[in-house]
Amino acid sequence: MKNINIGVFGNLGAGKTSIVQKLQQREGMSSDIAFYSYKVRDSNVTLIDVPGDPSKIQPMLEVASICDAALLAISAEDGVNYQTGEIIIALTLAGIKYGAILVTKTDMVSQDDVENLKNKIRAMFKTTPLGSFPVYEVSTVTNANIPELANALPNLQIGEREQGTFKMPLDHFIEPKSGFTVVTGVVKRGSVKTHDKVNIMPWGKEMVVQSIQIHNEDVEVANAGDRIAIGFKGIHYHDVRRGDVICDSSADMHKSREFTVDFDVNQFYREPIAKEQRLHLSVGMQFHPVLVRSITKDGNNADAAKGGDKCTLGLESERTSFAIEAGERCILCRPEMPWGTLRICGAGSIKEIK
Repeated sequence: MKNINIGVFGNLGAGKTSIVQKLQQREGMSSDIAFYSYKVRDSNVTLIDVPGDPSKIQPMLEVASICDAALLAISAEDGVNYQTGEIIIALTLAGIKYGAILVTKTDMVSQDDVENLKNKIRAMFKTTPLGSFPVYEVSTVTNANIPELANALPNLQIGEREQGTFKMPLDHFIEPKSGFTVVTGVVKRGSVKTHDKVNIMPWGKEMVVQSIQIHNEDVEVANAGDRIAIGFKGIHYHDVRRGDVICDSSADMHKSREFTVDFDVNQFYREPIAKEQRLHLSVGMQFHPVLVRSITKDGNNADAAKGGDKCTLGLESERTSFAIEAGERCILCRPEMPWGTLRICGAGSIKEIK
């Protein structure tokens, strides 16, 4: 059965959660990130609802790292604003290339207002990957285009699944029952079978997969793109946390607090990135503070990097080890900056792990 994982993003008050609840047949894990699902024909659709609170930049980046496609909800009443722009930047830097735009609350305005907003969206998104996304006019009050949207989502184009050994970022854990601790996540790469030996990183603990479920059904094997629950014996749910990586024992996954990153500073980011500055690094579903220990531009040491620069950053985690591998995509941001100021510094890839 085909599985597609769709992140649902949008401004505060855009009505995206109401749309998700209209579409879903079953709710899964819920915290600051909520998982819903439904089936259409031979497809499982998982909808991952991101908080609309503009201060919640961490879950926005976490979900962007695990979804196959994105829905961006924009209220017909409120239109686009600064938060919309930051979401677009986050999705672009995370490598999201497929999805759809939802113009919501269309029952609250005239059709002329809807058309004007759609024209503004097309102009604003033209030079971004979102420029090719189809646009749906929807309303949870009148149910306009909700059934059509539900049928269309399984057919959204998605990129090639990542190749290689098994890898799954952990997004939730369940309090143990009957001696099992259950962790959930989207399989990012490869496949896993019951009785396989896997590592939990950065803990470095080798465990045996006791059980696998997909949408509450027991299975023997899971593949890239599946959202699964894995049962383990011999660990406590306090031993794991969101962002931990479950991977094949042979995977080239490292536990590290020091590494370098080939980095492109976002051209719209106005503050310099300086040596010894404290930033937050998002890698997969890991989100931890780091210090900038070195900056190299054009092979020379530098004290700072500005918008549009290409550089290599030497980073050190303040207190928590990352589970990382060379070439992995990452994003730097400053979540403490006030809303209305661009908080996303840019993106890059892990280069050298120390």
